[in-house]
Formats: sequence, structure tokens, C-alpha cells
Amino acid sequence: MLDNGITNSAEVIQKDGGIILIDSIQRTWWDQFQMSVEGVDKQLLVFACNMPRHWVTNKNITLVNLHRILRYTLDDLSPQIKYWRFDHFDRQVDLFTHDFFMTYGNGEHYREACVAELEDMGVLDQSLYSRPATDTRPARSIENVGEAMPAEMRFDHSNNFQFMIRNTQRCHSAIVLSNEPFRDERCGHLNEKILWPILAQVPMLWAMNSHKRQQMQSWGFVPADTPRSDLRSFTEQLLWLRSVFRDSDRAQRWQDAQGNTINHNLDVLKGLADRIDEDTHRQLVPLGLA
Repeated sequence: MLDNGITNSAEVIQKDGGIILIDSIQRTWWDQFQMSVEGVDKQLLVFACNMPRHWVTNKNITLVNLHRILRYTLDDLSPQIKYWRFDHFDRQVDLFTHDFFMTYGNGEHYREACVAELEDMGVLDQSLYSRPATDTRPARSIENVGEAMPAEMRFDHSNNFQFMIRNTQRCHSAIVLSNEPFRDERCGHLNEKILWPILAQVPMLWAMNSHKRQQMQSWGFVPADTPRSDLRSFTEQLLWLRSVFRDSDRAQRWQDAQGNTINHNLDVLKGLADRIDEDTHRQLVPLGLA
């Protein structure tokens, strides 16, 4: 639902009785959409992803929240989740080569602002991360500064499994850089970025808005440190952790303390596909669509 697509979306839902919203949604656009169908005298069905239910104020709209992209990714990785030998429990800091692992593929205004700030503050100086190019900053992939991340590294999850796990495990911690980090006026899907640190059994830090944090916590996932709600406090969190990583004794104690959380998140992940399917079924049954 882009700004110039509100009228078209309203026409579609009035004609068909339902609509699937795939991309990120901004609250102001959503409110305009609701107003545009205010006088429609029939029940309208909206399929979205992780939209806060309190955003729905039109009594004729029924919201069904799906997690389509994450669910497809879980299917893609299901053999690895089922058969991978998870044995990376004894994490020794003297074997780590980098501070943080982070992937940032397609350019996006809010993610760019976040990554640019982390770069400017020196947070990522000793980190493995990818980013697209901008007018003032070069592209980089995990292996090459100056080269953008290959498309297959973003989408061919089952084949790049070993690469992602191996490189994540080289780092003290992973940053889950979600779309629209810290922007509570937007909602959208969770994707494979939440999976890699869990599969690698590496502590993870969340750069995401409150809707996604709440969804992660409702499933039972736990971050390595208290989630932050704005870019400044998140940057300060990472700078503090960098100081911990510079002291091998403190770094090892911090890493050892993450063991229970790492094991817990892995257990939650193994049941996540079923959990999503059950939630989808629960929403569809009253509508006669299950």
C-alpha cells in the first residue's frame, strides 16, 4: 500500500471483498485507506503482516495477520533445522575475529539511516556486515568491500546456509537489522534475519520497531540484551558491548552467560513453523476459510 495506491486498494477491496497487503504499511496511509471504505456496507477482509490490531478502527474491516515471508523461509530451511547438528555451544572468544555480524541488502531509508550512524560512530569498524551502495558510501558484502551482496546470498537460503552460519559464528554477536528499525508508525514482515543468529547459536541484538519486538517476544524469543527503542540508545548499547569484547575475560563471561538464551531460542525456533500455522488457522476458522 504505497501512498499513491490507497485509492486503488480501496477500489479492489470494495469490488472483491478482500485484499492482501504485502509490503510495509505506514499508519497514516492505513488510516486514509480505512476512511476511504468507511461507508461500505459489507464486511471487508484484509490480509496483512504483523499489523497492530489497534490500528483497525473501521468496524467493517476484519484483519488477518500472516507471516508469509518468514513462513516460506522456514520451509526453505526446514531440512537444516531438522537435521543440522547444533553443537556450537562452547564459544571461546579468542577464536572470534569480529564484533558484530549484520546483513543489510536492499537499500531502505530507515535502515540506511541506522547503518550510516553505526558506521559514523565506529561501531562496525571490526564487524562483518553487508550494505548497498549510496552516493557517499560504497557497497560491501560479507567478503568484499566495494561489492554489493549477491542476490543469491539474500534469497537462496538453503544453499547459503553454511556460509551464513560459518560467518555469523566468527563474531561475538549478531545484529538483527529489521526493515524500518525503530519506526513505530510502520509495520511489516519479519524475515530470515531473525533466523541466522539462532541457527548459528550466536547472541542476537534487535534493531526493530515495537511491533516486531512484541511479535518476537510473543513467540518466546529472547535477545542477548534488553531491546532498545531508538537509534541513539541502540548505538550506545553496541558501543558498550564493543568495550566488553575488548576485554577477553569480560567477553568470555558475557558469552558464557548467553548459553541458556541461545538454547532457549533454538527450541522456540524448532517449533515456530507449527506455531505460525496454528495462529493462521485460528484466525481463518471463524471466517470459514480454514
